[in-house]
Amino acid sequence: MTAEDRDSLLRGNVALEVMINVADVAHTMQNWETFTKWNKRLYEELAHAHRMRRAGSWDPAPDWYENQITFYDLYILPLARKLYMIGLFGINDRDRFVQNATSIRRRWIVEGEAITKEMIEQESEPFLQHPS
Repeated sequence: MTAEDRDSLLRGNVALEVMINVADVAHTMQNWETFTKWNKRLYEELAHAHRMRRAGSWDPAPDWYENQITFYDLYILPLARKLYMIGLFGINDRDRFVQNATSIRRRWIVEGEAITKEMIEQESEPFLQHPS
């Protein structure tokens, strides 16, 4: 195997690893509506696990708003930048995910406290009862 082959293989492995990580949190790099839909469902899942006293669960309510900002700062934005750097989506679209994540983070700072308050208030509703 040549050095060029090894380099190509390594680049492919890095790209695959980044894509697997992105797939797990893709809603955080799409649009506001998709983000809030899945953010609320994740909150409900964690709150339900806490109410059921599942092992390892915690009450997400007290820090949900702040934790989302920290999650963006420490994981989502760096991951979006990695996605940009590997350039899988070509020149025209390669910064789309960084832009989307940055936009969602900014909007969360403005609207996230009210959304979090609403989620906490609705917590007593049946678990995962969503219209299609």
